[in-house]
Amino acid sequence: MTNVYEDDFGQGLMISIGRPVYTANQFRGIVALDFTLSYIDGVLAKFPKVYGGVYLIDADKRVIGYSNRVNSDDKVELPAGIASTPLLAPDRIGNQAETAVLGSSHIAVQGLSVLPFALVTAMPTANSYVSSAARPSKF
Repeated sequence: MTNVYEDDFGQGLMISIGRPVYTANQFRGIVALDFTLSYIDGVLAKFPKVYGGVYLIDADKRVIGYSNRVNSDDKVELPAGIASTPLLAPDRIGNQAETAVLGSSHIAVQGLSVLPFALVTAMPTANSYVSSAARPSKF
């Protein structure tokens, strides 16, 4: 996976993900996908607005996509309180969502099993509903 970079052909900010392909332990090539940040932002913008902001972050807590980004060339960072929550510790991000109440926001973190990313939502607690089965932590 690359860091975010400016596309040489004018498509804007992008990220690339690639993996080697092997057959019987013999290297055959590489499969890679390029995504513009505006495309990722568009996908995230389809989440219901009740979720507040939806972020796609990498393992280093860099924001790859953000549902409320106005200009795809704008750099977005996680708010300091969210970035420092224990939910984003590398050993805690997994395929099962974890939630926490942080001030007046309900934070949810969900790792993506096939990609080195996690979805992070930050919604006002007034908009959140938590079933009795999911008990958020307080930080």
